[in-house]
Amino acid sequence: MSSVIAAVKDFAVHTVQTLGYPGISLMMGLNAMCIPIPSEAIMPTGGILAEQGRMSFVGVVASGLVGSTVGHWSAYWIGSKLGKDGLLKYGKYIFFRESELTHAEVWFQKYGLAATFFGRMVPVIQTFISLPAGIYKADFKRFAVYTFCGSLPWIVLWSYIGYALGKHKVTIEKYMHYADYVVLALILIVIARVVISRLRPAKTVD
Repeated sequence: MSSVIAAVKDFAVHTVQTLGYPGISLMMGLNAMCIPIPSEAIMPTGGILAEQGRMSFVGVVASGLVGSTVGHWSAYWIGSKLGKDGLLKYGKYIFFRESELTHAEVWFQKYGLAATFFGRMVPVIQTFISLPAGIYKADFKRFAVYTFCGSLPWIVLWSYIGYALGKHKVTIEKYMHYADYVVLALILIVIARVVISRLRPAKTVD
C-alpha cells in the first residue's frame, strides 16, 4: 500500500513540475472528483516552485482553487445523476469504496451543506463530501459558495508550507513523511467517530 501511495504522490509531483499551473488544476480537479491523488502532495509542490521563482504564489493558489472548484462541481453533478446506487456500482473502477461515501454521507446528514465547508479541511472527507451533496440535490449555489470558501484555507496552507520550506528539500521530504502519519491519524479519528456514532443507541422520545 505504501508503494502505491508513493507512486501516486510521485505522479502528482511530476505532473505539477512538468505542466505548471495546468498541472496543479488538473491534479486538484481529479482529487476533487474522488480520484485518490493527495492535495497534500500537489499544493506543496506548487509552493516549492513558487519559492524557486518558476511560478507565482498567487498563481499556484489560483490554479489549485480553479481545479478544486471545478472538480467538486463535477462530483456534485455525478452524485446527482448517478445517485448512491450508481456510485456504488461504478465507483469501483476508480478505486472508490462504499466506506468512503458512508463517512462523507454521515457528515452531510449531520451538518448539512455546512459539511461542504468544514469537510474541505478534513482528510478523506474533503474528497468525497461533494457526492452526498449531489445525491441529495442540495442547493447548488450555496454548495458552490461553501466549496470555494472551504477549499481556500486548505489550498493556501499547503501552498505556503511548500513555499516556506522550499529552500530545504530534505526538510520537505522529511516533513511529507511525517505528514503521512498526521493524515492517517486524522482519518482514524474520523472513522472512530463514525463507528462510535453508529454504535451509540438512539435516544428515545418519551
